[in-house]
Amino acid sequence: MARYKSILVGVRVVHAGRRRKCYHSNKHKIVKGDIVLEVKQDMGWFGYCSECGAEILKKAAVDIAAYQAALASRTDYP
Repeated sequence: MARYKSILVGVRVVHAGRRRKCYHSNKHKIVKGDIVLEVKQDMGWFGYCSECGAEILKKAAVDIAAYQAALASRTDYP
């Protein structure tokens, strides 16, 4: 049986290798060793602090739930 493909290939959680700013908010600082959500966009990875990363994942969970509901009801979802 064929394996299902993951739709989360462009997302990872890693420890920051250096000090940097959060890609969502320049006010949020990421210190070396902090947990960071990285999202692949185009050719690079963009890092988000744990606060912004949690909000991104909450939004993604809502979107995934909507897609699941659309599949279950056999309707389109934009």
